[in-house]
Amino acid sequence: MFTPQVPLQISQPFTKIMSDAMASDQRTTIEKLAPRPAAGTPIGVMNIIWFKLVLLPKGSDRSNIQKLSDVTVAGVKITSAESSVGISRIIPAP
Repeated sequence: MFTPQVPLQISQPFTKIMSDAMASDQRTTIEKLAPRPAAGTPIGVMNIIWFKLVLLPKGSDRSNIQKLSDVTVAGVKITSAESSVGISRIIPAP
């Protein structure tokens, strides 16, 4: 079993589906603000994303994995620890 001794940094861009879902969530949140901000007003938004780290065997086909329940390949390790990241940005009010 591999135990990281120093922080492990993993970087992966969001899929288009994930990016679109976050943008939709951010727009919906801004539209619910009261009083409603004027169009174009810069609004700070944040999405908190919870995740589990999945270790796949080298050479695994990742194209069909979209959610944790899709991980059924033999030799897969799913970490017991959960983690989260905050994605924040400033967007103009619609």
